[in-house]
Amino acid sequence: MKEQIDNEITDLTTNIEVLECEIKIKSSKIMNDINSEIENLEKEIKELEKIQFNIEKLFIFIKSKFEKYKKKRRYKYLVNNPRNEVQKLLKNEYFQLKNYIDKKQSLTNNFDIECKHRLSNLLNQLDKIWFIKKSKLYKGAEGEILVIEKLRNLTDDYCIFNDLFFELDSGVNFNGAFLKSAQIDHLVIGPSGIYVIETKNWSEAYVKKVFDNGSYTPYDQIKRSSYAVYRYLNSSKYGNIFQKAYYSLAKKEIKVQSIIAITGSKIPLQDKGFVKVLFPNQLPGYISERENILSNEMIENLV
Repeated sequence: MKEQIDNEITDLTTNIEVLECEIKIKSSKIMNDINSEIENLEKEIKELEKIQFNIEKLFIFIKSKFEKYKKKRRYKYLVNNPRNEVQKLLKNEYFQLKNYIDKKQSLTNNFDIECKHRLSNLLNQLDKIWFIKKSKLYKGAEGEILVIEKLRNLTDDYCIFNDLFFELDSGVNFNGAFLKSAQIDHLVIGPSGIYVIETKNWSEAYVKKVFDNGSYTPYDQIKRSSYAVYRYLNSSKYGNIFQKAYYSLAKKEIKVQSIIAITGSKIPLQDKGFVKVLFPNQLPGYISERENILSNEMIENLV
């Protein structure tokens, strides 16, 4: 921390020297411009003084008096306050210079206090990072990122959607509860079918707590989100009489495969034939080695 502040003071010293040099060069040029303007004003004032009163050229005479007045004011200002003009034209540079000088002085005079302050801020940031890393959201995101990395091993024939919010046109009753939308970790569409993947990066203690208490388990969650996708893709099956008739004749039911991807502690295996429980490294092989059931045209339409 001390080395960092020392480096900042050194950088500020360099910036001050460079800016002072720049100001000096610009000031010299501006002073030359001011002197040239003063000379031009002297000539212009003398020319204006030559204009005499003439009733036929009254407007020109009045205008010359007004111009002479303005130029004399400017002339007097430049002669008596050249430094003010320089500072006005270089106000941004002087403002920046003051900031550099004030900051350097503050760091130099309060070196130890600044070190303690920055160290305290750093420790606070580390505490926040530690807290975030211990949170369920971080653990969940960490697990999802691992699954995404593994799914990238699938061929380009497969389309992958991550962190997908899925909403039906209208709500339905599912297992005694209202279902209108679902948050899906990963949705994979490719030659071997459609896969809804729920990632779980739970600790052993949390797994035990959920399953011992009979809480809302990953099996319940994947069943709900998979049905939402199935319902959406097979909407004709649940539409009006004509849509149902078309669905019955077409016999084109679109099935959805359910997968729970485990990136943390294992979950108890249950007799849920519609759910496959896999580790991330098993996902590409399981998906790609299944029989192809979707054509390229169907995949394109679904996507």
